[in-house]
Amino acid sequence: MIHSIETYRKKRMQIVEPFIEGLELLDGSIFVCIPAINEYPLILKTIESLEKAEAFYKARRKAENLEPKKICYVINVNNRESHSDEVKRNNQQLLETVRAYDQSRFRAIDACSDGRTMSEKDGAGLARKIALDFAYLSSGGTSDSLLCCMDSDTLVDEDYFCAIDDAFFCGAISGGVSPSKKKPCAGVTGFSHRLDGTAQENSIIVEYEAYLKNHAEKLKAAKSPWFYVALGPTLICTAETYAACGGMNRHVAGEDFYYLQALLKSTDEKTFIEIPTEVHPSARVSWRVPFGTGAAISGTINGTYKIKDFADESFRVLSDFIALAEDISIKAVKQSDPLLEEFLARAAEISPVLADFLKAEKFGLIWQNLFSQNRRSASALFRAFHCWFDGLKTIRLFHALEKE
Repeated sequence: MIHSIETYRKKRMQIVEPFIEGLELLDGSIFVCIPAINEYPLILKTIESLEKAEAFYKARRKAENLEPKKICYVINVNNRESHSDEVKRNNQQLLETVRAYDQSRFRAIDACSDGRTMSEKDGAGLARKIALDFAYLSSGGTSDSLLCCMDSDTLVDEDYFCAIDDAFFCGAISGGVSPSKKKPCAGVTGFSHRLDGTAQENSIIVEYEAYLKNHAEKLKAAKSPWFYVALGPTLICTAETYAACGGMNRHVAGEDFYYLQALLKSTDEKTFIEIPTEVHPSARVSWRVPFGTGAAISGTINGTYKIKDFADESFRVLSDFIALAEDISIKAVKQSDPLLEEFLARAAEISPVLADFLKAEKFGLIWQNLFSQNRRSASALFRAFHCWFDGLKTIRLFHALEKE
């Protein structure tokens, strides 16, 4: 794991350094990180929503005679050299606007001017990473600082910062009822999309959001730890955890999915929490990434995408496989034997396709290695299984099952 700023900077920030060189760090405890491309003036509504939540938070802290945490905003204004002049002009306008804000609380990162643009192979992942890495440096890398992902088209509930403070700094867990024995390291807020598009867009986003949440519930019912919806503006973690999980990735799209995976692998069910507040992304069509909410809307409109979940039978196979892995983990540790033959035979009984999938993934060798490294603890072995059989492999198994 990477725990120090020096180590993280040396190993993870080479691509980011040119964009933040010479930029004065911010001094704060909560950092909201927003990538923005061609978002002026829409992003002003996002900033207004955040500042309204900040004012609400400060008023509550004052009523409680408590000092509020300082909140800072990092906005990475970005584009590629190949983007249109219209996009570049819009970005320059946003850059000038943010630079006119209170610079003790706001920082605009220039990844859009001539000679400072992102490469043609980079997109959403690097755009987020630049903002988050800068916030990480500003934070001092401690467990007492938070890095919040946000999108430039997203509004937040008035209690957004109150809920974050309660969850991470006051020891509250999901629901805010009981004190947590372990300090939370990362978590997700709730979400609901705004119905601010056309009638067709609004209808599609209602269906798409229902699909996302229903899919998550089915994964949760199957006892998969990868059930959380990967939606960028819901993701929050401590600065220390950000470095420990390797930071934001550079995926052009789906960066929030891979980042959530990394956060979950760096935490556990006691330190990864659900934060009782909501963010509200727009339901607009988007050209920014090849998949995700905006792309799903545009794809549904033009007929290239259909909102459809995996079959119930696929979730049944998943549930049975996870239950089998837990049972074998317990028995294997108790008997000091990986029980590989039993594991594979029982997997084949669940589904021949599952058996073929495991063979293609060289699961026999994987399981023996996992057992040798975790042979003294059934819970550690089962967790190691889940770190291997993660959200991405779950999706790949589903696709294999539904090819039949």
